[in-house]
Amino acid sequence: MHFAPRDTTPKRGHNTETGPAMVRNNDKTEELAAEDVLPDDPQQRIEWTYAAEDVDRLAKRYDKWAEIYDADLSDVHGYVAPQKAVALLAQHVPKDAMVLDAGAGTGMVGVLLAKEGYRHLKALDYSDGMLARAREKGVYQTLAQADLNEPIDMADDSVDAVICIGTLTYLKPRVLYEFVRVTRPGGVIAYTSKTTVHVTNGFQAVENELSDFMKWRLLERSDEFVPMPETYPDIVYRLYAWQVK
Repeated sequence: MHFAPRDTTPKRGHNTETGPAMVRNNDKTEELAAEDVLPDDPQQRIEWTYAAEDVDRLAKRYDKWAEIYDADLSDVHGYVAPQKAVALLAQHVPKDAMVLDAGAGTGMVGVLLAKEGYRHLKALDYSDGMLARAREKGVYQTLAQADLNEPIDMADDSVDAVICIGTLTYLKPRVLYEFVRVTRPGGVIAYTSKTTVHVTNGFQAVENELSDFMKWRLLERSDEFVPMPETYPDIVYRLYAWQVK
């Protein structure tokens, strides 16, 4: 019998976390929301995606950013979340596992997984431009366009692990039900979540519900860390790892 989740969808727009642009300058946020040209300033590119008003505009912005995305995240922002997440996953998931990279973007996480010895990797992302860059890296067996706010087009119990890094920003908390559904019993789900909205946007409520119904158990919750220390010291994440029952 399938678990029937309650609706914990936040009663607001698509962007369920408050991004940097949403807390700094409302006039600038409106300007970024209306502008579909890739900003020249690397820091504004992140705020530009946060300011997207709907999922299709968000995807188009990531399409335009895809070619220089890796350089921006690594060289400008000092992005460390992928390395931390892959290190955590490797502690709990064997190398022959089938791993779904949900919100794979350009494949930064996939490259690190491949370096760790993982060879069975699937990628999902809403941006075709980002997926094209991920495909060039040659580490995924399958890549598919998908809106993760909708049901995932995969069979129940079809992967051994799910990893979702830097993506919950754009997702509704019910995605966690889908991660559990597609993961085999004994498999692992690992993701980052922004500490300031983990409770208010409903992710903790869903985590607790899945625990109460004995659908998963917590393996690890990391200490707080800053994922982009070079540019956004006020943004703080935690890493979570759960084992599906």
